Amino acid sequence: MSIIQIDLRASKSLTVLLLSIHMGAITVLCWVPIPIWIKLIAITFCLWDLTRLLRLHIFRNTALAIIKFTINSEQQWWLIDYQGQSHLASLQGNSFMTAYLIILNFKINGSRVKKSVVIARDSVDRDSFRRLSVHLRFYQQFA
Repeated sequence: MSIIQIDLRASKSLTVLLLSIHMGAITVLCWVPIPIWIKLIAITFCLWDLTRLLRLHIFRNTALAIIKFTINSEQQWWLIDYQGQSHLASLQGNSFMTAYLIILNFKINGSRVKKSVVIARDSVDRDSFRRLSVHLRFYQQFA
């Protein structure tokens, strides 16, 4: 029996944040006095990273993307990826929580794989974000 199930959707605020950060980096690169070939390589890496992050944390349409997760009554975290596979995972202590953003870092049980789930306030419904925040604060000893 699950006590919390979160279905993740695209976040407008996280999209704007990622676009702003990457476009700011590209703008700075354009003004830095370095050879053009270095600028082009750096801009290419910025655009590649933006694409990777948008696919992983906004559109969630890569094999590595987590699209849903569940916390059951035994405090076990089940992550469901884009391919529909379920993974039992352990929440790591370096996860992060604010009133507007939650970053959950997991280690998949039985493997060395680590996954992060970025949850902006607008990527889930208000009640789910509140329930997850309360759960993390009281059951996972988050500050």
